[in-house]
Amino acid sequence: MRLLVALDEVERLQDGIDEGWATSEDVEAAIDQALIETPLFDELWRQRTDDERRVLRLLAAGREVDEDDSSVVKGLVREGYVLRGEGIAVPMFASWIVENA
Repeated sequence: MRLLVALDEVERLQDGIDEGWATSEDVEAAIDQALIETPLFDELWRQRTDDERRVLRLLAAGREVDEDDSSVVKGLVREGYVLRGEGIAVPMFASWIVENA
């Protein structure tokens, strides 16, 4: 329910840009707040295996992943959590991991 309310606010702000009373920064802040207030990242995190969480923690911290974890990384790439050679696909998820995991 909170996500729907947040998306309503984003839509309202996007209309505000057209009308001149809101900025793209307002929309970005609303999206950021919506993601923080919804349990999306927590749910995604709980769905990962222990090995996947360990690898995601390493990547979020900007550290290298051992070759032993190549199959874990391949799975995370396949599922869209990681971009090969670039780290975690969604920077806000990486920040969430650093702050919460």
